[in-house]
Amino acid sequence: MSDKLTILAMDDEPWNLEIIQHHLDDDYQLLQANNGEEGLTILEQHDNIAMVLLDVGMPDMDGYEVCKKIRENLEWTHIPVVFISARGSVNDRLTGYKSGGDDYLVKPFESAELLVKIQLLEKYMKEKKGLQDNYQMASGVAMDAMTSAQEIGQALQYSKATYSVKTPSELMDLFVDCLKGFGLNALIRLKTGDTYQWHQCVGQPSPLEKELVDILSKKDRIFSFEHRTQFNFDRINLLVKNMPIEDENKHGRYKDLMPFFLEATNACMESIEDNQTISTLSGLKASITIINSAMDEERTLINESQEILNSILMGLNRTLEHELPLLGLEEDQEAFLISLIEGRIAKASKAANISKKSDDLFNRVNNTLTDMMEKYS
Repeated sequence: MSDKLTILAMDDEPWNLEIIQHHLDDDYQLLQANNGEEGLTILEQHDNIAMVLLDVGMPDMDGYEVCKKIRENLEWTHIPVVFISARGSVNDRLTGYKSGGDDYLVKPFESAELLVKIQLLEKYMKEKKGLQDNYQMASGVAMDAMTSAQEIGQALQYSKATYSVKTPSELMDLFVDCLKGFGLNALIRLKTGDTYQWHQCVGQPSPLEKELVDILSKKDRIFSFEHRTQFNFDRINLLVKNMPIEDENKHGRYKDLMPFFLEATNACMESIEDNQTISTLSGLKASITIINSAMDEERTLINESQEILNSILMGLNRTLEHELPLLGLEEDQEAFLISLIEGRIAKASKAANISKKSDDLFNRVNNTLTDMMEKYS
């Protein structure tokens, strides 16, 4: 296949076509048409035509009409058109411009003039294509940037929403909705205490999927295989089952965004667990306070009963000292009675010592509970 650019020349005068052929034969491949209809047919049959040289004064369909039809066809709009005419007035040139022409050459012309026109037009079209490519590239970059900014905004909104979450179930509902918003189908394993909760965007996870998540949780922080990627964090594992690998930019953005979501989810889960611990400790402190209060009351009652017992014993001893001689008892009877009373007093004293040991025990328990309260305050 020739490396020469292909040019289509349309003119109803064979002599003019021969002149063009003579001028361009060394540097270009020339296709020829004797009228507009034939020229349009040749355009339909060849997809490599780089330029059209178009005579204005053709019968049936003049050059201006042909140019308009070329511009109406989306497949041909990029092809530059050079009008060639014996008429070169300002109005003629304006008509050519309005019909979609790119340049205008007046007959008769020199070979060098035609070649310069073609070469300048080639350069112009290359620069135009370069600008279009740059524009498309810039548009693509801008669109990616806008999309990325929107996705980052969604991530920040999610992070903010986690502040008001109170339970693991609420957190998972929020996360699943967020993943669905990105068009992702994912399986989530959340660690709560010593157990795992399973959540999935669509349907229920199969036993094999659960086993796979468990195996991959022991691998790298991010592990990809085909269109699946698993992300592993302390309390959460995420298996995305439909990563957009067909879109390299989108795939890259999602691989960057998912760890952000998981960091926010992980931090929220830590906060939930801390709040649960604080709530438990608050309940424990309240219980300790109640126990301490009850023990203080019990110790007060024991002390009061001890005081009453001591008073009774002291009164009994005084009564015995003053009243016993007045009873008129025989000596052996008096000795028996004294022995009996002293035995009872001894037992009462022993009970008093036991009460004192109970009081010491209460003090040790109270001190232990007080230390616990101070430790978790």
